[in-house]
This record gives sequence, structure tokens and C-alpha cells, in this order.
Amino acid sequence: MKLEFEYERMGALAYIAAWDVHRAKVFGRCEKTTGIEPFTRLVDQVMSQEPYNSAKRVFWVIDNGSSTVELRPSED
Repeated sequence: MKLEFEYERMGALAYIAAWDVHRAKVFGRCEKTTGIEPFTRLVDQVMSQEPYNSAKRVFWVIDNGSSTVELRPSED
């Protein structure tokens, strides 16, 4: 059985955040929607600051994968 529904945000904002576990610092922003573009803006916000922009490596652990990848229609 396949279930479908329509979801309307009705103006609700999405809060997306990144957490630096070593410095106990949260970077957050409100966006009109979720998706790859808002996620990219969050990454740019974090990576434009020290010590991240001069670090040799920065590791990101990402949850809610459907918000951070481009979704393509399935070929059912």
C-alpha cells in the first residue's frame, strides 16, 4: 500500500544548525525551507570563520540526509 500526503509549512521556518563539539559552539540559521541550498549556506557560514577556514581538515557528521542531497524522482 502506497500512502501519499501533501505537507504545507504554512510559513513555518526551518532551523538548521552545526555544532562544534570541541568548542561547544552552535552555529544556526533560520531558513524558509530545508534542502541543499540552505545547507550550503550553513556550511559557508561555518567555513568562512576561524579556525575552520584555515584548518587542514574539518569533519561534518550529517543527519537528515534528505535535506542535504538533491532528490530526483524515482523511476517506479
